[in-house]
Amino acid sequence: MRIKRLTPDPAACRAHRQALEDLLRQPTDKQARPCPGCRVPCPCRGSPVCTCGCSSACAHAPGQLSSEPDTYPIEPGILPLVYGLSSLRVVFPCWSCEGHVDDTEAFHKRPGVWFFARSLAAPGVIAEHLSELRIAGKLACPWHVRVVHWGDDVETTFAIEPEAPAMDGPGLDRLRRDVRVISADLQTQVKRLAAGLVSALDAVLKTAP
Repeated sequence: MRIKRLTPDPAACRAHRQALEDLLRQPTDKQARPCPGCRVPCPCRGSPVCTCGCSSACAHAPGQLSSEPDTYPIEPGILPLVYGLSSLRVVFPCWSCEGHVDDTEAFHKRPGVWFFARSLAAPGVIAEHLSELRIAGKLACPWHVRVVHWGDDVETTFAIEPEAPAMDGPGLDRLRRDVRVISADLQTQVKRLAAGLVSALDAVLKTAP
């Protein structure tokens, strides 16, 4: 079956471009702290705003990135991805799991992160990042971004998760390694893809009526 491509809608293209530009304007985690409300004194000079200690390795990150830090700090196996997504500042993690298996090593829960996003721009480039890693053979199994339904919340919710592993598929250790691979340089790679999309949209808009 062959399906004719849609004619680009200039208004939609401009809105998508604006959302990508918003992503590109966000500071990195070395320019501003990504953890909401963090005022922990930094290691170098005790500043509450210095970013010298900002990374997923920060001892305070599991609590700073959780809305219920005492009860539900971010689990270490998924922390790099929660931190990386939070550093984008245009998506908002709302649930995460580092993955769990039972006594037979069968999966009880797979690793993953759910997040809110107010446009499709960031989820789209995150999905492209996952696709590039898969094509390059850097992941134990394919990962994807999908829309999920979460209660009565009116915000669109997305999930980053691996495809359901088969009985002989990658184990939990390899999926947690995937988390680290996906998270490494996430900000840079997502912004690179966003900049490429902005250029493509500019080309489309030049020919739009």
